[in-house]
Amino acid sequence: MIYRHPYTLLEMIVVTAVIMLVVGVATVNFSKLRLDKSPDELTEELRRMGALCRRYAIAQGKPQEVFYYHEKRIIKFDKESIYLPEETKLLVNGVEPEDDLMCMKFFPDGNAAVAAIEFAAGEDVAGVRISPLTGVLSSYEKE
Repeated sequence: MIYRHPYTLLEMIVVTAVIMLVVGVATVNFSKLRLDKSPDELTEELRRMGALCRRYAIAQGKPQEVFYYHEKRIIKFDKESIYLPEETKLLVNGVEPEDDLMCMKFFPDGNAAVAAIEFAAGEDVAGVRISPLTGVLSSYEKE
């Protein structure tokens, strides 16, 4: 007769720790895909993405661009993405885009293409303005 030893306490702790690690990583990755963001949260993400794009342009010595993909409702730069909720409207320079477009462009000298990008959900409106001379991004809210 074959006698099997039960699992040791150490083996159980190791298995539990591995499971908790996998669940923790999955939770963090899925929390980035949350689609019920307010215009203020979207504006802050866009401001950070624009600042990153500007730093890349200066560091690499060539223009960098942030794109909006209309069909997928995604704003994307490099590996960064912002997913827009269905009820949120995007306005680039006051116009709602109907096709894919470049919504921000930064140059190696720190300058930027002129742009104002707004997110609107109901009466809540927030956006980012980009200074063409300095490339500085500033967020604002409309009431």
